[in-house]
Amino acid sequence: MPEWNDILDQYGQSVWQTLHRVLPGDAAAGAFTNAMLAAHRDAQRDSVSDWRLFLEHVATVTALETLRQLPAPGGTSLADRLRARLREVPSEQSATIFCLRYLSGMTFAEIAMETRATLDSIGPTANEMCSKLGRELAQVSSSDQDATLLADDLLESAVAEMRSAVVPPLSQELIEKTRKALAEAPLIDFEKPPQPSRNLPLALAALLIMAISLGVLAYFKYRKLPPDMEFAEMVQAIAEENSASYYMVRNVILSDDRTRKVQAQVSVLEPGRIRQVMDPPDTTIIWDARERKALTLEQNKGKATLRNWEDMFAETYPVDAVELLKKLKPDDGTPARQTTVRGRRVQEFVVQRDDLQMSIWADAETKLPAIVELQLPQGNPPGSVLMNEFTWGQPLDEAQFAMEAPEGYELASIRVNLKPASEQDLVKALGIAAQLNGGKFPAQFDRVGMNQLIADLYKKLPPRGTPEHRDALEQLEANLMQLGRGWMFIAEPENGSDWHYAGSDVLYGSDRPIFWYRPSGANVYHVIDAQLVVRPALPDRLPSVPSTRLSGGTTRPTGLAPQPSLPTR
Repeated sequence: MPEWNDILDQYGQSVWQTLHRVLPGDAAAGAFTNAMLAAHRDAQRDSVSDWRLFLEHVATVTALETLRQLPAPGGTSLADRLRARLREVPSEQSATIFCLRYLSGMTFAEIAMETRATLDSIGPTANEMCSKLGRELAQVSSSDQDATLLADDLLESAVAEMRSAVVPPLSQELIEKTRKALAEAPLIDFEKPPQPSRNLPLALAALLIMAISLGVLAYFKYRKLPPDMEFAEMVQAIAEENSASYYMVRNVILSDDRTRKVQAQVSVLEPGRIRQVMDPPDTTIIWDARERKALTLEQNKGKATLRNWEDMFAETYPVDAVELLKKLKPDDGTPARQTTVRGRRVQEFVVQRDDLQMSIWADAETKLPAIVELQLPQGNPPGSVLMNEFTWGQPLDEAQFAMEAPEGYELASIRVNLKPASEQDLVKALGIAAQLNGGKFPAQFDRVGMNQLIADLYKKLPPRGTPEHRDALEQLEANLMQLGRGWMFIAEPENGSDWHYAGSDVLYGSDRPIFWYRPSGANVYHVIDAQLVVRPALPDRLPSVPSTRLSGGTTRPTGLAPQPSLPTR
């Protein structure tokens, strides 16, 4: 048996914080001891492989049970309104999955392991809960498309408010009360089997009990058995496939409390030909790395946009899951757990590198991936991608990958510059950022800050379907291309190091420094001021104004950890 005094000392504060995220006011104090007693009871039923995840799950379940027993929250804050919605969710499992994902930040795999839900059900359940809770907060129906953004914003704000709940100190009195309760908690005798039915022969009843017990264990627990396959076998199986289709859900973090969800049905036809049908299916994007082109079809508008990518090298075209999987090496992954997904036995592999974090569940028979979950690699906006419903090796229609607009579509062409970015591209990007921000440099010059600014700008565009909207959108996209080139310059390690941004709310045209970095191989820094003039500076003569240090390759402030991705529709 574990030493519960040690567990209380090590994880008590974490349990306390989890309870306060879900429960209002003083309700957490009454739930703390109950949560630890529930953990004490459940730990006797099954072995615990990860105490942090186990206690996070138990605390969340206890908090939701307590919430349902409380009177309806009377507060008017978004957090209180969301708590009122959570206590009315009919499915306890759905509410638990929502809280574990968006309040606690657990991955789909961790949630599946703790809740014993099937892995491929976690994402749909979480997304359905987001849609339901968002609409209820906004008090709109599912058919009211114009209110979707309002619902998303309200839900994101409510979740952010619950995450940032003020947690009072865990009192010593409550700790001692819980210690005493744990010491007096009974041990459950699992040695005595259930009494067999008198209507069955004793031997048959014993067999039934054993069969049921084994079946429950096999269904509810990830089995730590010798792996069904080696990682190298899966890598070899992937290398032999030339086509694949799968469903993708990509969550991109725009800021600490805003995310964007992209869903698509993806088909891949080698070499480098990708078709994405967005969900809802009103936009299709077709990539062809051979021709260095991308075709966007807006079916509901009858519009097509063909983008020609200048100087597009093979390594720069959009990498989809199949291309990423084909670049794996036999020693990149290690076996983890085994489980069952939709009746198929699968083996989990974990890939952990400096530039890549990925979990792959491969079919034990075909050796091919069935589910892939990854954190976006460096150089991308932070976030995560879940891919499932893989179909490998099926014939795909070549016509579906054609770089031609269908008959009747209005076609526009855009050239996109992918030449290596220069310092001048960075200077131009800073100027455009100030221009888009109303004459002031933005609070953050990273992908998170820029994505927040871009999201706000999209909301201010003229009404859809008007000529003004099309013109404004084209101008905004041109500006975004230049912003991207500025990020390209920072993200390339060969361009320099020690990147600093100091332009938060600085007026464009003033003489204050807003950016500096050390070019590769140089003994001096380059300092850019608000007039967009570049000047050299010795290391001991750098500006003394407050700045944020950017991490080259990610363009995120150093030390800023991504928050769990809350899907938006």
